[in-house]
Amino acid sequence: MRTQTSPSSLATKAGAICRSVVSSIADAVTIADPSPSQRQPSIGAPVGNLGLTSTYETVALLIDNSSSMRERFEGAADKLAAAKMGAATFILEKYRHHPHDAVGVISFCSAPTVLTNPLPVRSAKAQLLRAISPLAANGGTNITKALEAAEEMLLIKHVAQVPRIVLLTDGHGGNARQVAQRLKDSGVTIQCVGVGNDPSAVDEALLHDIASTIDGCLQYVFVRNLHSLMGTYTGLSALGVLK
Repeated sequence: MRTQTSPSSLATKAGAICRSVVSSIADAVTIADPSPSQRQPSIGAPVGNLGLTSTYETVALLIDNSSSMRERFEGAADKLAAAKMGAATFILEKYRHHPHDAVGVISFCSAPTVLTNPLPVRSAKAQLLRAISPLAANGGTNITKALEAAEEMLLIKHVAQVPRIVLLTDGHGGNARQVAQRLKDSGVTIQCVGVGNDPSAVDEALLHDIASTIDGCLQYVFVRNLHSLMGTYTGLSALGVLK
């Protein structure tokens, strides 16, 4: 059974984290390395002493940094600030519960930018946190290009054994159904998070279509405030699923 930090305490902590991001988050955040007894198996790792080689999950975090991400968001200065807090929360929860898993970060507006290729969270927590700090909102939204960049990251440059994409967006842009289907056919789980004041602001039809389904549960959620976003990213990191 995987433990889960309460969203309220995570929101408070993530707020401090995001403020630290601007002035070198990695130097400001200190979290003790969990003892072996506290660590939980990777989401992709075999459980038990079966003499098998562990396989670890590789996650590509896709963060929309289009110009509309400057808009205000309940609980945060704007949607991009909230997205940074969500990404930081994901990384820190991975560090606590699944430190051997790897995380890569891609921002996207009209075109994608690889902020960092997949790195093991245990040894690269600070580098991953620093990678999100310079993000600024600019340009349009192209979800197709974002998924193509994730495809290259997870399946071409770095062949991930247990690949997953967590995509956050606040808008419309691109018809990503074909690349999404290709990714899912290759074993990649796609989870989508829409953010904003109203679901009509995002292309929900597209996000429904590109998201994976796990145990009958569509891996898409729309969130309206920072508190909900922190809870969503905590679950996505520690548990690996949207429920």
